Amino acid sequence: MNATHNHIQHLTAQINPLHQTSRDERIQLAEWEEEKTFSILGELELLAGLLQGYAAQLITDRIEQPQTAIGDLHHRNPFEIPELAAWYFTHGKDYPTLCRYVELLDYLRLSLLGAIQQTILQAA
Repeated sequence: MNATHNHIQHLTAQINPLHQTSRDERIQLAEWEEEKTFSILGELELLAGLLQGYAAQLITDRIEQPQTAIGDLHHRNPFEIPELAAWYFTHGKDYPTLCRYVELLDYLRLSLLGAIQQTILQAA
């Protein structure tokens, strides 16, 4: 396994423990979200699942549709989702662990994007 794969695996391994550590904040956010039409928690779960799927593909050298993956990773920037970005910058101080979780997901997203792009270049 190369250094990039090790790095992606290391980042991926941090997701679940940080998610578990944020339990109290997730409960607090779920109560806050009850009045909203957009679910930050739902968006984070979708993003985490997408990233973990691409990470698993990359680590096993089985990126099935690299161009689709690149498009997905570009499109899924959490800071370009207006509701999520507004929450992060407005209420983030009340949710420090969840904010670290968002930052970790974005770092993993960017790392995957670079790694998949590099894989395409090496295959060409």
